[in-house]
Amino acid sequence: MAQATAQIVTLRHSILDDILTDFGLSSRFARKMLEPLLWLAAHRFAHLAARFDRAVLKLGFQEALRRVLPILVHDVYYRGTEHIPTEGPLLVVSNHPGSYDSLAIAAGLPRSDLQIVAAGFRTLRSLPHASQHLIFVNPQSRANLSAVRSVICHLRSGGAVLVFPGGCLEPDPVLLPGASEALHAWSPSMQLFLDSVPRARTMITVASGFIAPRFLRSPLARLGNGRYDPLAIAEIAQGIAQLLLPNLVRLKPSVSYGIARSVDELRQQGETLYQSIVAEAGRRMADHVRGCGPEQSPSGRWWSGQLTTGGLAQGLG
Repeated sequence: MAQATAQIVTLRHSILDDILTDFGLSSRFARKMLEPLLWLAAHRFAHLAARFDRAVLKLGFQEALRRVLPILVHDVYYRGTEHIPTEGPLLVVSNHPGSYDSLAIAAGLPRSDLQIVAAGFRTLRSLPHASQHLIFVNPQSRANLSAVRSVICHLRSGGAVLVFPGGCLEPDPVLLPGASEALHAWSPSMQLFLDSVPRARTMITVASGFIAPRFLRSPLARLGNGRYDPLAIAEIAQGIAQLLLPNLVRLKPSVSYGIARSVDELRQQGETLYQSIVAEAGRRMADHVRGCGPEQSPSGRWWSGQLTTGGLAQGLG
């Protein structure tokens, strides 16, 4: 009990530190003013994170993801799950419209060997079991050589890696303009991975619906006056609302998995691997926007959080 309490205290401090540092509000005055306002939400999220980490130890990473997801989203609509290779080196490349997208994408991948490339926030590093499935990068650094080596090593061993080459939150392709343009800012590291592991296949994934429109349109998202990322503000506001008023937000995001392409297939497009991946992502995104709901795409399937909530208390309790 004492150990669990200490972990929650550590996580709460880490969560508050990550939020304030991310917005450049790490001064003593800013903390004194803002920490009391964020304390309850941070405390509840710390409890959730600790339960998730224990579930990773007891049930494994994939099952823990599937059991925590209903707390964060109401439903997820998946398309293209039949395209997912169940073995062999696989580079999963996705846009990044919200932090929950990594959980939903990973939960839909039938790969127990999955590693996720993630920003090295203190909160994530404070999860001893879940962090073993993460490859940390520093968003402020362009090199991240240790992370690059880890990705290449994991692919060479035949594993799967999920990367978000945009390196930051990107516009939702269904709700906001600029999503396809953001693809051209993706990191060229994808080509380095494939040049180093040419037998790896690449699967483009597109996600949407992880930040509710009401928060994207909220005046809070415009308070930064260009200094702060409005998407990050909207996401934090939504997260706080969900933790304090759990029934207020009922997210129904969509995830589309593309066909896994070999390096030769990508090169046949007559461009560099990087350009081929960006072009493939643009086509995948356009297809996702046209058919991100079950009415437009009967081949997709709904995953309902309601179906697994019954096992949630046992799994994350």
